Amino acid sequence: MFADGPRINCTKRTGQVGDKNVNLKCEIDANPRVIALFWVLDQNGTTLAEGEVIDEAWTLVMVS
Repeated sequence: MFADGPRINCTKRTGQVGDKNVNLKCEIDANPRVIALFWVLDQNGTTLAEGEVIDEAWTLVMVS
């Protein structure tokens, strides 16, 4: 059991505000298992989940 929430470990990548393509690789260990994953895109709290396209932004989630 993870007393402080899930453990998230991301490989080091660089990106800047306005970049069109960013590749992030993160490993998430959680108990219970992760059931939702989304990105917050802006200061308004706009969220992007797998399968959505918002303002030409999209995400791909691969589970292994």
